[in-house]
Parts: sequence; C-alpha cells; structure tokens
Amino acid sequence: MKSFFLRYRLALLLLFFSALCLPLILHKGETNYSADETYFHLPSILQIRAHWPRLDLKADSLSATAPGYQYVLAGVSLLTGPDKTVMRLLNLGTSLGVLVVLWFAWPRGTDGALRLAALLPLAACNFFVKSASYVVTDNAALLATAACLVLTLLGNSPSRLPCAGLAAAAAAAIFFRQINIWLEASLCLRLIQTTRPACWWPVLPPLAMLAWLVHAWGGLVPPTWTSHHRSGLVMAALSYQLALFPLIGLFYYAAASPKDWPKHLLNRWTVIGASLGLLGTLAGPTFPSVESGRWSGYLWPVAEHLPVIGHISLLFAVMAPLGGAILGLLARHLWRTAGPEFALPWLVAVLGFMATGLINRQVFQRYYEPSLLVLLLIWLAIISQRSPAPPRFRLTPLYLLGALELGVTTVKAYGRTFGLL
Repeated sequence: MKSFFLRYRLALLLLFFSALCLPLILHKGETNYSADETYFHLPSILQIRAHWPRLDLKADSLSATAPGYQYVLAGVSLLTGPDKTVMRLLNLGTSLGVLVVLWFAWPRGTDGALRLAALLPLAACNFFVKSASYVVTDNAALLATAACLVLTLLGNSPSRLPCAGLAAAAAAAIFFRQINIWLEASLCLRLIQTTRPACWWPVLPPLAMLAWLVHAWGGLVPPTWTSHHRSGLVMAALSYQLALFPLIGLFYYAAASPKDWPKHLLNRWTVIGASLGLLGTLAGPTFPSVESGRWSGYLWPVAEHLPVIGHISLLFAVMAPLGGAILGLLARHLWRTAGPEFALPWLVAVLGFMATGLINRQVFQRYYEPSLLVLLLIWLAIISQRSPAPPRFRLTPLYLLGALELGVTTVKAYGRTFGLL
C-alpha cells in the first residue's frame, strides 16, 4: 500500500508539471525562450542532423554552450522527424527525467509526502517550466547535473560510488553545458576520501570532455562568442545568487531546522556567510544594466526602484549578506547532522556552482535558481539520510514555496505568453 501511494504521488507530480508545460509547448507565438529556440538551438539540431553522427564542434556550436544536447536531439530526430513540437515534447521528457531522478534520490522508505513537498518548488519554478517547454539546453544540463550530484553526495561510502554512472553523468553535464565543470570539485573531494586509486578515475572523463571542447574552440566558449564573454569576473553574479537564499533557501532550512534554531542565528558560520555576501556586493557594480548583462530576473526590477550608493544597489547590500548568513545556517546544520564527510562536499558543490557564475557576464536568474533548488533538495535528502534519529520535517514551508513559485509562473510564463499582462 505504501509503494502504491509513493507511485501515485510521483505520477501526480509528473502530471502537474506536464499540465503546466503543455499549453506553452503547443503555443505558436514568440517569447524570449522561443527566440533562443528559433535562432540557436533548432538551427543547430537541423545542421547536425544533416551530417549526423559526425559532429563539428566549431561549426555546430551556434550558441555559447556546447552542442551536446542538440547532438542528442538531432540523432533522435532521425527517427521522429525534426518538427518543432516534437522536439519540444522530447525536451519535456528530458525535464520529467529531472523530477524522476530527484524523486528516487531519497533514502529508501522516505515518505512520499516529503518527496512531493521537496520537489514541488522545482516543478512549479518559472524557469524550469519554461526551459521544459521550449527547445533549450537548460534542463538537459540540469538532468545530468542532478544525476551527478545525487550519485556523488548521497552515496554511503566513497569506495562504493557507482563510478561508471558518475563519469557518464559528469561528462554529459559538461557536453551539454561546459560551465558545469564545477561538478568536478565535489566529485574530487568525495572520491579522495577513499584510499583506493581505482575509484578515482571518474574525475578524468569530464576533464577530457572539457579539454576536447577547449581544443576545438580555442577557449571556453565557441569562437563567435569569445568577445561577448570577455569581461573578467562578474561579482554581481555572487551577490545575485546569495540574494536568492532568503527567497528559496530559507524555506528549506525552515523545513528541517532544529527546534532551538534561534540559538544558532549568530555563529561563525553565519558571520562568514554574511561577510562573503557583503564582500561580493562591494567588489563590483550591482545596479541594473542591460548593457552589462544585469537585467533578467525578479530582483533587477526591484533594484531599479531602490537607492544606489556609488555602484552598489541597496537591495543587494541587504539581501546578499542575509543570503550568505542563511547559507551558513544550512551548512552548519548539515555539518552537525551528517558530519564533514557529507557536509563539506555539499558546501563545495554550492560554492563551486557560484564560482562558475562569476565568469558569465549575463547575470540571469534562470541560470541560478533551478540548480540552487536541486542543491537545496539534496541538502534536505542528506539530512533525511544521515540524521542520528529520524528527523521531523515541516512540510508547510515547502508547500508555501511551491505555491509562491506557481504564482510567479502563472504571472511570468502564462501572463506574458498568452497576453494577459
């Protein structure tokens, strides 16, 4: 009976997500996501399809990311045809795979209600829904990323990690989006915990994949995009990512926080986190600027209506240190619950993800929020797996976050797509 309700809740989640996406998939009008689809990804699929299985990395990389997902879809299109709606439906299937992987990431016997509540914010997320509804690479990269993180961070013993699966997932993540090299940091940290050198080889295929791309392009991006991304470190990315933690991370912490949580608000973890947020905010401009790539996301319009002191937006001067403190709370609670063996690789994964954002001049929320939701869900799963005593989770904060995400999706995705705004 328990397994029936588990499968029932999973089916309910997948149906809910599909119902959110299908109207967008079948819509014929233009949106900002369909522009990427029209100008970059569909032409790349058609171009690769013409000479599949051969792949010319330099010529076939029409966007700033690696053409791995386009290559996969081009191969499948030989069987299904390259119709845009068909490609969108295939991309929906890829996105459903993200939810399935994260559903089964939890320890055996985990209540289905907890899994559903933890996954609902991602399933309702505006960026995840739109990336599932148009032919873009976001969710394919997220699928490989989620699989790699689950295998890396939730394995009981470093010497028993599924090496082949880890290597394949990490290499695929980079083949779909080269910026996913950040996965190597937590993977290396987890694998060196074992003294068996035979277990270390999964770090090599992702590096080989990146080396192949860099050799073909002569850099980290295709040649036609080199000048577009040559802007040095973009510290606003760190500020924006940390500013998301009060908006999403706080809900996951509330779901698993200890009863005496007020006693933990001020400690070295929160001080270090807040200091990181403040330093990131002071290190570079954080005021909105379309020319500089600081314009896409919910926080930039808010920042436009708040004071700017020098080059620092008051919004990020407050939100980034607060977000850093919340990250400190999350890391501290995980450290005390699961120990450094599990907490340190998770924290390194979060910081590694944030660090790679510093090399992208486009500070867009769509690049951050889905991955952070995955990392927060895995944080919750580790708490569930490694707690000395069965933890008591509060599902209300997660359902509330899911409802907020759904409200934003209704306004941003449906409102704009169907002319309601």
